[in-house]
Amino acid sequence: MIHKALIVYRIDKNIRANAGLVNKINGQVRSLNGLGIRTDYIIHGNQTIYKNSEVMWKARQGSNSFKWNFFNFLHFILQQQYDLYIIRYGLTTWPFLHWLKLLRSKNPESVILIDMPTYPYRLEWKGIRGKIIYGIDFSLRGKLKKYVDGILHSGLEHEIFGIPTIGFSNGIQVSSLLARNPDKTSEMRMLAIGKWQYWHGLDRLLRGIFQYLKSGKTDIRLTIIGEGPEMAKIVQIIKNLQIEQFVHLVGSEAGLALNEYFDKADIGVGTLGLHRKRVKIDASLKHREYTARGLPFIMSACDADNLHLQEFVLKFPEDESSIDLNKVMEFYKNLKMDMIIPKMRSFAERHLDWNAKMKRLINQIEEL
Repeated sequence: MIHKALIVYRIDKNIRANAGLVNKINGQVRSLNGLGIRTDYIIHGNQTIYKNSEVMWKARQGSNSFKWNFFNFLHFILQQQYDLYIIRYGLTTWPFLHWLKLLRSKNPESVILIDMPTYPYRLEWKGIRGKIIYGIDFSLRGKLKKYVDGILHSGLEHEIFGIPTIGFSNGIQVSSLLARNPDKTSEMRMLAIGKWQYWHGLDRLLRGIFQYLKSGKTDIRLTIIGEGPEMAKIVQIIKNLQIEQFVHLVGSEAGLALNEYFDKADIGVGTLGLHRKRVKIDASLKHREYTARGLPFIMSACDADNLHLQEFVLKFPEDESSIDLNKVMEFYKNLKMDMIIPKMRSFAERHLDWNAKMKRLINQIEEL
């Protein structure tokens, strides 16, 4: 039986683009506590490591090796006993392996799981530095099976690094998200939210908007919220296509401001380029938030929770073709919004909420 759990995320909680991941941790912790499992979590911010809200370790000013050596600074955890450890994967390093070795030796009966954000991930690491970091991971990750019992994974693989996978995908805390209260307009307003990377495929939509406008139609607007490595390229594509008048760029938003953007949207923009890193199954947080808020959306890959099969989703091919805005417009016009919003909300509560997902996970773990 699992009575006590620890979740470890090596992410900076103070970076606005990580807000979705922070919400993920909070949702998992809240749900596990609700199941009667006392749960703590580890996260960092400004080179300070926190256990829940308590400062456990702080780096010296100007430290350049904090992220690489992150797991060297978690020795305080080894003095405590947990039945379950869930560790978000951020590539294998010597400090990570050493910490896992100590963790296993101190807690031989505990269940240690890796939460795999995406797999395969080789194509995410580009440039000389990226290839070096991936090379270190590649040379070391085979050793993980000595210490890890399972990998939480939303894809098709039954085994990764010689470790069995456990079917698991992103969830959300539905109660924390307001169902949208849309206003009406003569235009179709699209909303794209993300920590923008090349595999989000937003360029496919921008090319589609250009082609749609080229046909003489102008009843389309796109709002892009978020930042990320791909943002400069996105801005350049918008300028090159001369569609600035129809695309509104916004930085990271949350809370009440984000609620207003959802109320003023008609169609959400999901991930459109996952095939670029050879990933077949999608589990994007944005798709889950769109569903909980009642915003129909477009996407391209198949979803771990079968969102791509639902009537409130329009699926496009997994290729480099431009998004056909005429199809999106037809999809939008056929939606009965007063019926679709509660239907989407109900689907999210039954299939996507952290309470349902964590209960299923605990049942799976106890069957190991």
